[in-house]
Amino acid sequence: MQVAAAAAARAASSSSKASVRHFSKHVARDARVLSQFDSGFGGYSSNKGITATVFGATGFVGRYVVDKLASKGITVIVPFRGDDLEARHLKLMGDLGRVNPVPYDPRVVDSVRDVVHPSQLVVNLIGKDFETKHWAGSFVKNYTYEQVHAEIPRMLAQVCAEQGVHQFIHMSSLAARPGSLSELDTSKLNGEIAVRAHFPDATIVKPANIFGDEDRFMNQIARLARALPSFALVNNGTAQVQPVYVNDVAKAVVNMVQSPDAVGATYNLAGPDVLTRKELTEFVFDVIRRPPTVVDLPISLLQGIGKFVEQFPGPYFTADQVVQQLSDNIIEAGEENHLADLLGEDPTSIQQHHTDSCTNTAWAVISWKLPDLVSTPDSFLHELRHDFVAHSAHSTLS
Repeated sequence: MQVAAAAAARAASSSSKASVRHFSKHVARDARVLSQFDSGFGGYSSNKGITATVFGATGFVGRYVVDKLASKGITVIVPFRGDDLEARHLKLMGDLGRVNPVPYDPRVVDSVRDVVHPSQLVVNLIGKDFETKHWAGSFVKNYTYEQVHAEIPRMLAQVCAEQGVHQFIHMSSLAARPGSLSELDTSKLNGEIAVRAHFPDATIVKPANIFGDEDRFMNQIARLARALPSFALVNNGTAQVQPVYVNDVAKAVVNMVQSPDAVGATYNLAGPDVLTRKELTEFVFDVIRRPPTVVDLPISLLQGIGKFVEQFPGPYFTADQVVQQLSDNIIEAGEENHLADLLGEDPTSIQQHHTDSCTNTAWAVISWKLPDLVSTPDSFLHELRHDFVAHSAHSTLS
């Protein structure tokens, strides 16, 4: 019975892999056909004749990059793991047939080859700020920092070189520097080295801390501030950061596509403002209307708390984050910030993004409450002020 069950399981697994390969080949065929037709002026319904595979497209930065690529008429292949619901929403970012989610396994080379084969451009945005775990009697590591940020990029670079991909864009981190004590930053640096070794003409993008509506940077501060009676700063928040807006990062990445200057280049991307982590925390507290109750705890105690919290899936605080927050993550002396040149305009500041979000939310609240304006103006104005504050804070940092 056990032998029969094992044979049935192997057969089911083989059948599943075959169906994935079959689906991938259909998408690859359609992408090749679409790439033969170059029409339009680079808008939503045009066809640039370019096919791009975007790894990590279902993540925070990935959805913005897919949106920018597809809106320019570039056919996008979106490799994804797990349920297709995690990638289905991306199809709306382009015209019919422009965005194509394809299931794949990043640990299987043939699976990666299938999603890379039809593309002239490959963008790697795969990254994690914690090591993922799964339950197998006890929590065990599923993907380590080194696997996510170094081994997978190495395989992608090898496959891209083998398949004759024209351009490979790899996203690393501004904090990925020699001598870093952070495991995450060290793994990112190892990924850069591996990519350069196997695809020398690759374009490497090194953004600072990225902020946006769905980030795990400023939102993390807000969540911890709401959940805990006091907020702990590492080393009193003296380390400096230079946050960059996610939409600016996506625009910069797309502007690198087919640019001769991007061949073999490394781009540092950082925002216009340099803040200490304490100043950033105070800004978040001001936005969410929470009093700044901050405590300064010993680093060893914070690392112990992080070690405990990271044993569970999806942690919002890890021991490695404590190490990261001890060092500056800014454009250092002798380095160049390439963001403004890539955008052709001034980068978005944190304050500007917050103001724009509040303005958009105010109009939404006004539209929502407009019927009350006619009937009870005094009540409306009172509620509008309350709702504006609440909704603007929620939409900016939920």
